[in-house]
Amino acid sequence: MLLESDVFRTLNTRYLLLIGAGASKPLGMPLMKEFEALLNVKVGKEERECLRKLWLIHAEETNGATFDLEALLALIERYRGFYNILFGDKEFGYIADKEEKRRLEYEYQGLLNVDSARPPSYLAEAFARRSVFENLDGLVRDLVFETYGKDLNEDRLEELYSPLFETVNRYFSRDVIPIFTTNYDMAIETYAKQGDAHLEMGFESTPTSSEWRPGRFYRFQPAANKMNMMFFKLHGSLAWHRSGNVIVQTGLPVRDPSGFKSVVLYPTQTKEYPDEEPFRTAYSFLRGCFTVARLVIAIGYSFRDPGIHRIMAESLELNPDLFFVLICGSNIEHWKTFAQAHLGKHHIIPYYFEFGSDGASYLSEMSTVLGQLRL
Repeated sequence: MLLESDVFRTLNTRYLLLIGAGASKPLGMPLMKEFEALLNVKVGKEERECLRKLWLIHAEETNGATFDLEALLALIERYRGFYNILFGDKEFGYIADKEEKRRLEYEYQGLLNVDSARPPSYLAEAFARRSVFENLDGLVRDLVFETYGKDLNEDRLEELYSPLFETVNRYFSRDVIPIFTTNYDMAIETYAKQGDAHLEMGFESTPTSSEWRPGRFYRFQPAANKMNMMFFKLHGSLAWHRSGNVIVQTGLPVRDPSGFKSVVLYPTQTKEYPDEEPFRTAYSFLRGCFTVARLVIAIGYSFRDPGIHRIMAESLELNPDLFFVLICGSNIEHWKTFAQAHLGKHHIIPYYFEFGSDGASYLSEMSTVLGQLRL
């Protein structure tokens, strides 16, 4: 089998797109601070206090790094796992029968006739706290589907992405476009479909569904007279669902349909190199592409994902001439410091990704940079 780097050498691909949350902001998708505000409206007192404590834990463990959705889900998963062991593991957990569980709940709620000066037992507190984490996990995931799964306006997608690809294709007209995103929404696939681009996402139609077949990436053949894209969703998709070893693409942003689990919000903070599909293939191709590409165009991406950051650092050891163009907004001092420490050769475009039909500010500067690179 060909290595990922061999695939991209064969396709003569010289660049890749790395897309983060900031790229979907013009489409009405919330950034993390806005998502937090929406979540705070939906949660109860206990869940809100839990969120506050998780934020403090994250700040302490990461030296004050920005709290994002993956970090939140990873922390929730950590503590849910602890409580599941405490109350469910047959070898190491505290096994309580129904009557005991009821007593623990009552004790925590102060409904038992006990000395009011005596605080609830640790087990009673833990038992109640487990339900708080379970509720919070469900509320977060429901809100993800509610906010990022909404229908996208096709005209606005055209206005947002066509100027970007028209600009890039002036300098890379022969190239297959490898696109990597940490977003959960369906902006790229919707845009590609309405524009009749040749888009490979690794799914193959069967008589009953569309199933994950990663070998399709290795067998990819560019179509003549079309824009050719390979698309990798590093954190999963609202329209992907798993049942056992089968991953299907439904095209619908529905959470956990009957018999399936959503393939979304993979906790990348806990595994730098995912070993399960579809993430294994996506991260493997990301590594291969970083190794052979000449240019990375990063749009609205924070570089906070540990797995991506590690792959990038390792790839720069092998490919030190890799050039980064960051479309990152107005916080230019932050990006200067970050880029000098981690990216090597780079250019910062201090404008936001925006609709380009009227002349988005980032487009002219990006065009100038691409023209000067001579890749």
